[in-house]
Amino acid sequence: MGSDTFDLVDGPLSHAEALDSARLAARAYEGDPFYSYVLSNAQRRPHSLVALHQAVLGKQNRNELCTTARDKEGRLLGVCLWVRPGGFPLSPTTQLRQLPLTLRAFRGHQGAMLRGLGYQRESLASHPKVPHWYLWSITVEPTSQRAGVGTALLNHGLERVDASGHGVYLETQNRDNLAYYERFGFVTSNVIQPVPEAPPLFSMWRPSR
Repeated sequence: MGSDTFDLVDGPLSHAEALDSARLAARAYEGDPFYSYVLSNAQRRPHSLVALHQAVLGKQNRNELCTTARDKEGRLLGVCLWVRPGGFPLSPTTQLRQLPLTLRAFRGHQGAMLRGLGYQRESLASHPKVPHWYLWSITVEPTSQRAGVGTALLNHGLERVDASGHGVYLETQNRDNLAYYERFGFVTSNVIQPVPEAPPLFSMWRPSR
């Protein structure tokens, strides 16, 4: 599946693919206010972003589904990670596997762990209590944004979501993304802001169709 310029592929990522995807995410989130707040050391932030995303993308379990978009030469353009209904919060085993890279990501950023835990507590409270799909992340290479890659990844996943009869939940730190997701039927359900000076996260919900 895909378009004339790129293909969509479902399946778990190899170690090399997970690292490639994490580096893509680091480029996409360079200068992002949320990550700049949590990972306050600008010099270490690029390496921390790679480790943080590699922890998630490289340690997938059976409750997670990953889709990548690649151009006809095989270059990675985007990656999308979903968690199946009942798969969130992640199991203690999965969280333990992710821990070394997560700790590496926080290293060198004074207070990062406390800032991250503040968001985590509010995020857990904001998650719907009914079974749902969780759009964990959708990231597109900066040079390929606004070329239909993100829309193709999202539509591809939403076909699976709708076939299951469940709603889907996501969080975005970019206020500009709200209108984009509203086009797909999402509505803002909560604003996550652990302390007044923290950048907000916006939680969004799309009911089953």
